[in-house]
Amino acid sequence: MQLDTIDPALAEWYFTLSPSDQAQLLSEATALLDSIPTDVDPIQWIQSEFYIPELNGPIQLMPYHIAVLNEAFSRDEA
Repeated sequence: MQLDTIDPALAEWYFTLSPSDQAQLLSEATALLDSIPTDVDPIQWIQSEFYIPELNGPIQLMPYHIAVLNEAFSRDEA
């Protein structure tokens, strides 16, 4: 994350923490980010994890939703 993308209020709050609290927060944030799986299909995850109370079940994506999400999550072959 670039420093210029951080909310100024968040940055101000962060710098009010003691150095040990800053280190602890960064350690916990890093561990959380490292625990996110990168091999999960986003479409499958969305359809299994987003519960819609009005439907009394998981979200059902339409084909055009899936097409847009597939494009958004595609990676160039570089």
